[in-house]
Amino acid sequence: MLFEEARDEVREELTEYSTSGSGFTAEWEWEEQEDEEELELAATQRLYSAIEEYPAQADKIERFCLPLLRAAGSDHAVETVLGNLLKKPYLTSYYHAYLSRFVGLNKDVVLSLETVVKSPDLVTDYQRMYLLGSLFGAESVTSATVKAALQWLENTRMTEEARAMAALFAAKHGNPTQERAVRLAYENEPSAYVRSAILYASRYFTTAERRTCKKAWGAHSFANTLIAQAI
Repeated sequence: MLFEEARDEVREELTEYSTSGSGFTAEWEWEEQEDEEELELAATQRLYSAIEEYPAQADKIERFCLPLLRAAGSDHAVETVLGNLLKKPYLTSYYHAYLSRFVGLNKDVVLSLETVVKSPDLVTDYQRMYLLGSLFGAESVTSATVKAALQWLENTRMTEEARAMAALFAAKHGNPTQERAVRLAYENEPSAYVRSAILYASRYFTTAERRTCKKAWGAHSFANTLIAQAI
């Protein structure tokens, strides 16, 4: 309902602008010519900007608006989302799905996310997994961020999903020494899921290293066999 109200407001403003120009343009003519995608984007941005006016509906507004803003490539919510990232961990998946759209385009977003990696307020493995997922598409990250990912990979008290993402992340963004740490982690890894992720991460290694990993680990499980064929 709030979105419909915002869209009606934008439509009304555009209609008033159109009819106030030179010559004459009837409202029905505007409605035939309007770009519905631009209208919906403008309405979504307006609704998101008005989020403080509806505190009881704030979370619902974010869940509704962020996927639409991401699809449209709109960075309208980036600053707000970065500010809320650690304040609302229950919206982690929405926030990082949105931010991942911009990490390859905006270095400031990457720097902000790398700061979160080191934050003491980052408390759940769920947050860590999505955080690395957002940064995965960055052109580059600092060695310190990769070091943090390696520490998460080696921490067997963390969930295997987060540790698997850490292996992929460190393999993609790490220097040769850090890539080697990912390879060495395989031998003492208790989780078959994480071991499979490490094998898959070998796609970021050199051709010779990848071939060695496939030969050494490809027959360790049915999943590994499929992964070895895929990479």
